[in-house]
Amino acid sequence: MNIHEFAKEVLTVFPAIHAKVLKGQPAVLKKGKITISQMVLLELVHAKRECKMSDISKVLGVTKSAVTGLTDRLLRMGLLRRTRLRVDRRIVKIRLTPKGINIANKLKNYKLKMIRRLFANISQKERAQYLDILKKIQKNIQKKGTRTHE
Repeated sequence: MNIHEFAKEVLTVFPAIHAKVLKGQPAVLKKGKITISQMVLLELVHAKRECKMSDISKVLGVTKSAVTGLTDRLLRMGLLRRTRLRVDRRIVKIRLTPKGINIANKLKNYKLKMIRRLFANISQKERAQYLDILKKIQKNIQKKGTRTHE
């Protein structure tokens, strides 16, 4: 199967998988209270415990003003806390509040549960192959960015 046929086949399979995965998602996502971008930001801050806004901008590949927009809503929801360094007030750091930690944990647990469910009937060897492929995709993205042209 060539890459064009492969891409078309993947596009036919993904929607069904995506629909099933979204069906059981936590209420905070289901009700649209948190967007996918905000969820990624929460997960990033949760993993690092505290992040500079500029670092988030680099990781997400968006402008600092876009990160400010993402964080503002999460701040209003009481999920994040923003602080400025005393030595350099230009440096802004964010960290999760207890409520934010709770939401981040729920999201992580949901994802872990879904991955276990989706891969339960897949052999250990196939799971290892899948993980190898995902890691190769990750390397491609890191090397080349997300360019879509060949």
